[in-house]
Amino acid sequence: AELLKPSEEDEEEKKRRLAELEKLLRQQKELSEVEKSLEDTSVKYNEWKDFQWTEVEESELQKYGMISSLSMPSFPLGLIKDPALLKAIQKRHAELLELRKTLKRDTIKMQEICEALEEMERRQREAELRRISEQSKEWIKDFVPSGPAEFGAEPVFRSDFHIQPEEARAAAASRKASRMQSRESSVTP
Repeated sequence: AELLKPSEEDEEEKKRRLAELEKLLRQQKELSEVEKSLEDTSVKYNEWKDFQWTEVEESELQKYGMISSLSMPSFPLGLIKDPALLKAIQKRHAELLELRKTLKRDTIKMQEICEALEEMERRQREAELRRISEQSKEWIKDFVPSGPAEFGAEPVFRSDFHIQPEEARAAAASRKASRMQSRESSVTP
């Protein structure tokens, strides 16, 4: 049962990581869409900002004391009598409002992505802390020495070879007889 438990946890961990990877890939795609949208919005805004009124329109706007460098006149539309100029001003105003809406939408989307990434990082940290705490609990279950080993007693090595006392006496007598015989042979000329 203990051998199956870690593999089940490993499978769960793999599934969790795969799910997080899929979420990251989706968010990466959304982030690239937001980036493209921001680039488009920036280009549109620069075009909007660099807009130049024609001399006729400019002179019409000047009648009411407007500064010619303004790209978006700010005065009551009721003052403008020329319907074409009124339409152009309203069109530019609508473009500006659309740009602002797009920026707000992109900002909200980026904020959602950032929150999701922070949540994933938090879950990953929690999973890592759980893994470390489980690992530390496993180390706690290590063998705790008891008895003489607890006090640092040296290990005792015993031979697997055992000889009976009678055999040992017989071997000793045989060696003694062999030595005596070699002494006698060396003494005799």
